[in-house]
Amino acid sequence: MPDGGQVDYHPLSSNEEQIRTLILHAGKVHEPIRCSLRIVSLVEKPSYDALSYVWGDAVVTKPIQVEGVRFDATVNLERALRHLRDASDDLTLWVDAGE
Repeated sequence: MPDGGQVDYHPLSSNEEQIRTLILHAGKVHEPIRCSLRIVSLVEKPSYDALSYVWGDAVVTKPIQVEGVRFDATVNLERALRHLRDASDDLTLWVDAGE
């Protein structure tokens, strides 16, 4: 996993009522967490599950991969993604730190 890069965030359009969703790619329990970002319009009524994670120490992290770049996620977020991940199907999530 590339280290030290930054995830490229494209700006959202408030006129189009957009949100950024996280695509949690399928994988087995022991495999690294891989994700992609997708901008969707709420006008189109996209299908997604919501995950709010405000618990845990923000300093204690585990690496996941977002858009091919290492992202230091909180341990609890990494665990939640690992638990929610399906072995054969991608999952679309709206993830919020809830702060």
